[in-house]
Amino acid sequence: MSSRKDPNVGSALERRSEPDKHQAPRLYGLPVDVLRCITPLLKQDDLSRLLRTSKVLYDSLLPEYVKGARISTIYRPQIGTFHRFLRIGDDSAPDCAGWLRSFTYCQKVKAPFLDRDFEAQEGARLALEILRHAPNLTSLTLHRLEGFDARELRAVLANLAHLTYIEFRHVRETSHPDILLDATAPLTKVVLRMAPPDRTTREPAADPCTTLLSPSAATENLSLTNVRLLAQSGPFPAVRTLELDNFHLIEGASTLIRLFPAVRHLAHGSWPELDYLEVDALELAYVLGLTCHVDYFEAWQEGLTSKVTTTVLNDLRPRYFELAGECML
Repeated sequence: MSSRKDPNVGSALERRSEPDKHQAPRLYGLPVDVLRCITPLLKQDDLSRLLRTSKVLYDSLLPEYVKGARISTIYRPQIGTFHRFLRIGDDSAPDCAGWLRSFTYCQKVKAPFLDRDFEAQEGARLALEILRHAPNLTSLTLHRLEGFDARELRAVLANLAHLTYIEFRHVRETSHPDILLDATAPLTKVVLRMAPPDRTTREPAADPCTTLLSPSAATENLSLTNVRLLAQSGPFPAVRTLELDNFHLIEGASTLIRLFPAVRHLAHGSWPELDYLEVDALELAYVLGLTCHVDYFEAWQEGLTSKVTTTVLNDLRPRYFELAGECML
């Protein structure tokens, strides 16, 4: 009997032992997609330990871990930990946080004595590094822009091409001008909350034009707080839904028509303290979007449809109004 091995048998066994390159990668005997299915069932501590066992597990399961952790607002004391958690460094890939879709960062800290300039700058630097490695971000919220370098933030925003929602809070009028000038993302909604005015002044002093100098043509939903609106503050031709809070119209309600010619809905809640309202034209009361009760309403109109009149009267519910010099009860 020959002891010589059949070369075909050996080759077959070797081929059988080779991993199938077309199969999904396997970890600890389980495909990665199966591990992703069971991660929602694991406790956060267990999942955290699992992530630390290997880089392959870390890269595969990190998005599921963050999703389960339900990360919302990241405050300044937490930004360093989150930065280290993402393993962002000199040798990290440009899209190592490419799975990140939403990011909310707040510079505010609970202890006032910790609110120092250098800490704000360090927190802002780490936040910018995270944003540079998150090219697929669709939602960005920044509470307080102190510490953010205006040029660096503007450059980062220019590279976030998938943003559809952006919110800036506590923005000072002169601190970050033209911040969205180079933005190319299809920003469908922009929320801008300017810093509250000095208590000694009675009206908001912030003009949003300095921050929204070149708004995205795709922006259809705009929310503004603590703003002074002038005719030269715009226009914003694409905006269809407008939310206003604590605003001042130096040139009257007609400014809204010039700034937002395409607006179909204006929302800023009710005006519970209002008891008297006077406008030059009935459509100005219409664009104010008020839903409240007034004792006296006076308007001068020319050639408007009865539909506008009915809508305004239903929203304002006046006890007495004067229309084109004629009094009606």
